[in-house]
Amino acid sequence: AQIPVFICLYRAFRELANDNLIEEPFLWIPNLEGPVYGEQTPAWLFQNWQGTTPPLGWHDTLLFMSIPAILVLAQTVSMRLLSPPADTAKDPAAATTDRILAYL
Repeated sequence: AQIPVFICLYRAFRELANDNLIEEPFLWIPNLEGPVYGEQTPAWLFQNWQGTTPPLGWHDTLLFMSIPAILVLAQTVSMRLLSPPADTAKDPAAATTDRILAYL
């Protein structure tokens, strides 16, 4: 039942792009177009720093970087909630595998 939701989101974002409204802020994100504003490279984060200030400024950079941090946090919580407790006392190989899989 999730496919209709994704189709609706796709159509909504397509309409926003057609109406040139994708430059509007959404929740805490300063611009729906993203931090690259047209070019799809990580240069916005690693190049053109003015001293200790990123090109977008600290405020916008931290707002855009909060998205991957929230994603990692959500995936970690989801994995811990959904994985069954392992019996590490009986099988140390399974414990090692679980520790490795936690970082993949």
